[in-house]
Amino acid sequence: SNELALANTTMTSAFDRREAALAALETGMQQMAAQFATQPNAARGRSQPFAVAGIDAPQPVMDATQRAQTIRALSVLEAAAQTDNAFASAHKSLAALVPGDASLTEIALTAESGAPSLTTLRAMFDASASRALRHAGEDSDDGWNWMRQAFAGVVTFAPSSLEARTAATLRTARRQLDVGDIRDAVTAVSGLPGRSGADFSAWRDKALKRAALDEALAMLNARLLGAAASSAPQATPG
Repeated sequence: SNELALANTTMTSAFDRREAALAALETGMQQMAAQFATQPNAARGRSQPFAVAGIDAPQPVMDATQRAQTIRALSVLEAAAQTDNAFASAHKSLAALVPGDASLTEIALTAESGAPSLTTLRAMFDASASRALRHAGEDSDDGWNWMRQAFAGVVTFAPSSLEARTAATLRTARRQLDVGDIRDAVTAVSGLPGRSGADFSAWRDKALKRAALDEALAMLNARLLGAAASSAPQATPG
């Protein structure tokens, strides 16, 4: 659909911009670290003896290298986490660079099992929606079910009020899912009654797992990239 194509295009563009920003930040930090390492000891405001300075001199380079490694490991983790597969290896690599990070701890179990991708959630949604619509028709209490069943395939009947409400709810939820608003989609289908609601039980659990993972990754991204940018050596004028 046009909405799905727009959502995919928007997501692809966002990933491209983010990768470009990561590459620029990593390159800039490495260049500043190299410049800082070649400056005389006095220019850095140090007063330690030469022997101590010789031991400390490589440290800024190592710090910059670790920041670059952290950014790259974060990018690998985020890419791996957007698939249906486990991403324990990527999780372990980043955890080694930022041990004890709250967001990494939060997603540790999910890293072992993986979470359904947005594409998979959409396919699962469509299958559940088909069952929910069928059950809405079967469970309709408007008194005309016997006629619908007796003349199925012969006469086309207007949908019952329950079918119409279910269809409207599913359209709303699908639109939310198309643009990546997973929690809003879950909220929408949670209002379906009876068997139609039960048809989405497994889907809701999987969707909430993906939503929680994406939220933790967003917090991790903001914290680590913010920390990397704030701790990078600042170039001085002239």
